[in-house]
Amino acid sequence: MEAQLGQAHAAEQQASNTAAAAAARVAAAEARAETLKKAHDALLQRIAPETPDKDDRGQTNQQRVPPARR
Repeated sequence: MEAQLGQAHAAEQQASNTAAAAAARVAAAEARAETLKKAHDALLQRIAPETPDKDDRGQTNQQRVPPARR
């Protein structure tokens, strides 16, 4: 009986350690994802800045998009 209790305790500790490591990996992945999203959004803003559909005179803005460089 005591041997089973010891095994159960060891399994509980291992599961707890595994869960803590997984939580740390998830937090790191979420931080990386947020950083990548910010970098991606910043690059998109440099390539094609957002412009309103119409100017203050009600005219549609015509934005020229340069061709991609090769």
